[in-house]
Amino acid sequence: MKQLFDPFFFGYIAVWIIVHCFRYLHFPLPYVNGWLTDFIFLPAVAHFARTCTRHILLKGGHFTYALHWLILAAIYCGLLCEWIIPRYAHNTVGDVLDAFAYIGGALFYYYIHQKNTGFEIA
Repeated sequence: MKQLFDPFFFGYIAVWIIVHCFRYLHFPLPYVNGWLTDFIFLPAVAHFARTCTRHILLKGGHFTYALHWLILAAIYCGLLCEWIIPRYAHNTVGDVLDAFAYIGGALFYYYIHQKNTGFEIA
């Protein structure tokens, strides 16, 4: 479990808590509230899923995400959250910059986070 709670993952959690506290206080932070939360979404989910995969399915075996998997996940999130859901849910807004933030988060996870967790990139 030590691998789940690395400094990057703590950073994702801290940003999420700060953003939601400011939202609760009706004082949203302009760029952090919008694009940064979308940027950290995919790295947080990918890191959690990778840690679970390594410890539950592979019993501690080596596993990393290929770049094309992360980009595909980012495109899926972008299409779902920024195009499909806003067509049916009136309380959401589609923003193409959010879709680019998902892709940026995928690239960040692949080139920085996954690389710096003590395992080689596959």
